[in-house]
Amino acid sequence: MDKFIIWIIKIIMIAVAGIIVYFIGGWIVKDVVYSMIDIDTKTLADLYKYDFYIYTAIAALYPCIIHSIKDGISGEYIFNIVWIVAIYGIIIFIFPISMGITILWNIVNIGWIILNAFLLCEPDF
Repeated sequence: MDKFIIWIIKIIMIAVAGIIVYFIGGWIVKDVVYSMIDIDTKTLADLYKYDFYIYTAIAALYPCIIHSIKDGISGEYIFNIVWIVAIYGIIIFIFPISMGITILWNIVNIGWIILNAFLLCEPDF
């Protein structure tokens, strides 16, 4: 029972750290990107695309970094980048850009981070 609780705590810690990195890192990177582009000439849809690109990159790279810290650098975790970009392509090109799609995309990215927290922590009980 104790190993099960420790396993759950590990998953929660990795998932919470990933969500914190997702929001705070995305906020910082978004500010940097917005400072480098001319916002006055962009539409809101263009700015949403930048948000999608930034948060997609963070959601794809965070699990890769965590897996590489645990297991060393290997090519077997490339599926993180491939799958999240494929999901991005499906969502962004099928649905119109709106606030609802932004909420859906954040839910998908956070779910992806939580899923990878489960994949990272193998149960040893």
